[in-house]
Formats: sequence, structure tokens, C-alpha cells
Amino acid sequence: MSMIRGHRGFPVLLSSLLAVVAAVACGGSGDDDTGSNGSAAASGTKASGGSSGTDASGGTTDTGGSSGSAAKGGSDSSTGGTSGTTSGSAGKGGSSGTSTGKGGTSTGKGGTSGSAGTATADLLDGIGDACETDCDAQYALDCAPANGNTLTCQLSCAAQTTQLGDFCLAEYRDYVACRAEGGYDCVSSNPYPRSTCAVQQLAFSDCTKHIGCKRYCQRVADLGCNDTPFDECEAACEAVDESLPEDCYYSTETIAYCQVSASAMCEDDHLAVPAACSSSVITVAECFSDSTDDLCDGWCWASDRLGCGSEDCKADCTAKKSPAECGSQWDSLLDCVLFFDDGECKDGALAGNGICDSEQSAYQSCIAGDGGVN
Repeated sequence: MSMIRGHRGFPVLLSSLLAVVAAVACGGSGDDDTGSNGSAAASGTKASGGSSGTDASGGTTDTGGSSGSAAKGGSDSSTGGTSGTTSGSAGKGGSSGTSTGKGGTSTGKGGTSGSAGTATADLLDGIGDACETDCDAQYALDCAPANGNTLTCQLSCAAQTTQLGDFCLAEYRDYVACRAEGGYDCVSSNPYPRSTCAVQQLAFSDCTKHIGCKRYCQRVADLGCNDTPFDECEAACEAVDESLPEDCYYSTETIAYCQVSASAMCEDDHLAVPAACSSSVITVAECFSDSTDDLCDGWCWASDRLGCGSEDCKADCTAKKSPAECGSQWDSLLDCVLFFDDGECKDGALAGNGICDSEQSAYQSCIAGDGGVN
């Protein structure tokens, strides 16, 4: 099988985020309770615990829980107990607490901590409120979408926070609030925002430009894969991959975002690339092949990123293109995998996975035959 190849549009994370946000204007948000406090709850994720709860993790719910069971002691609980209960309304730290760790029994100050967790919870509340007002304005019109209602609208609106994690929440809130405040009119039988909200939309766009790298570095820090400062990690993630042609740079960050979405774990000092992210990797690899007009370039780049490449991949791949090595079947397999983004590491090498099974079988049958000549 020979695919008609061409440079296809790649899934750009920012465009998808903005497209979803734009779709909210035509119905779709998150209900006030679920959206504002549940969708992307991560309160306490990065808060400092104050003088007695430094680095203390708060509750695991969006409100931080009534106590932070993983709270580290602190400098004011004698010698810094290793465990303790800290009451807190929003995650890390807490308003007060008693240290029962090794450091002694003194009452810890608890600090004014929980500030980051509180801020996150407040932002989620703000988004929920903005989504509610925005959706009410849309569904007050006769042209409101018939296949939805204010509840589904609010749920969809607030659900966007799951893509953002702990980042860009203020910008998203401001953008939705601006639309809600401006109100809606019926345009072409659909609710259309009166206000362009250009300033708020640009701020949100700029913030989400590298959301994949932001979330990647946050997960690296949370898992403790390395001790690289967040800013340095983000800069390294955003840096161009010099092995790729320039027109393929912008699609690499989708891999980082996929690693977070797939809950990738540490592999040495970075996140592993799980099989679930194979298509994201191969999408970039296809761009590479299209730019150089050499399928082996993309094949070997994908193999390396997925952890099943070899130092002689390019030479080996090129050698298999000869007629004596079943070249046409090999070329069809590479073309299929790269065109359909359908492959994964199997037995230590990149191979077709599902869609390209027939091409994989044809190649294997050829090399198992007499001479393997086409």
C-alpha cells in the first residue's frame, strides 16, 4: 500500500484549547459546584507551608481537606516534627496545628500557609461563577442550543480546567467572565458574545502557549525525577529540538502534554514516553520525514523517542530498502506507520500497531521467504 503523502495539520495544543474555549460561547461550561471545585482540583499542590508547614502537602481534595495528613512539621514545632496534623482550608500548611512528630509537642504556628492552595481553590470558584453567568446569558436567548442546557454548558466550561491543571486559571476565568459580562446576541441562530474580549483572549493564549511544558515540568517536580528548578525545566522543554527541521518544532510539545495526560512516571531523570503517546511521537516523526523526503528519518526519530531506537537505525533502515531485503514491503510499512501515526515498540523495535498490521505481515512474510526478492 502506498499512501498519498502530504504535510497534514498537526494537533497543536494551544489551538485545541482555544477552539474548545470558543465552543463554550455556543454552549458548554461546568456547573458551579462541580466545575469550580472538582474538575481540576489540585489545591495545595505547590503552596509553602509557612513557618511550620514548609512544603507540607495539604488535603488531597480541591478544598485542601480539613487536615493535611502529609504535613511536615516545622521550625516552630520544637525541632521540626516529621509528622503532624495541620488544619487548613485549602491545602498546604494550615491556620494552626499541633506537631506530634519527633521534634516535640509544641504547638506549631501553622503559618499563613495554604496560600497557593487557597488561591487555586478561589480561582476554580471564580471560574465556576463565571461559567454559570456565561451559560445563563446564552440560554436566556431563544437561539440557545437545543441539544444542551445551562447545566451541560457549565460542566463543559469548567471542564477545561482539567487541561490547564494549576496553570492559566486566572486568565481563563477573566476570559469567560469578560464574555459573560458582555452578554450575548443571536447571530446566525446561535448565541454570539457581544464583547470580543481581545485583551483577555490574548492573555489566555499567551499563557497556554506552552501549557504542555508547564504541566510536564510540574509532574517532573511532583514525582521528584530530578532537582532541576522549574524555570530551567520549562526552558529546556520549550527549546527547539535541533534534530528536527524548523517546521516541525511546534508539534513537539504535544508529546510533553501527552506524557502528563498518560500519567507517565520517572525514567532516569525525566518522564518516560508511554505507549499511549506513540501517536504523538509519530506525528512529529511524519513531519520530519515529509521535510526530508526520507521515511527512515522519521522512523528512526520515532524509534529513538519511544526508547527502541539504535545507533545504526538509519543505516539499517536504509539497507532494508533494497529489493533483496524486501524493500517495497519495508517501504510500505514505514509509509503506513508514519502516515497513520500507528506504531509502537514491540520486541525492542518500532513496528505497526493495528492499522498497519497487513503491511507488517507482508514484510515479515517476505523476509521469511526464499531470498526475500520483490
